[in-house]
Amino acid sequence: MDRQTTTEFPSETKPLAYSYWLGTFAIRGSVAPRIILDVFGFGLLALATVFASQFATKHFDISLTIPAGPFEVAGAVLGLLLVLRLLGAYCRRSRIASRRATAYLR
Repeated sequence: MDRQTTTEFPSETKPLAYSYWLGTFAIRGSVAPRIILDVFGFGLLALATVFASQFATKHFDISLTIPAGPFEVAGAVLGLLLVLRLLGAYCRRSRIASRRATAYLR
């Protein structure tokens, strides 16, 4: 079976009536109205945490900082695991697709 598709393009093409900036800041049909309160809430929580840390450091001479060493290592390990997991999923998907393609062509 010879399955060839031909696509004909019009001789005159019109520019799209779509603006990137209008699409970027569009609220209608977006998830932004559903999450905006959560975003502001976590922003206020972070602001309160910073002020509490500065207050404790200034008035009580207590440092509330956490060393970054263990978190850097954990982040690198989790990133590597994520990459390997996605690589495995892509390999499985490509094997399934190639099996389907060869079964289709037989």
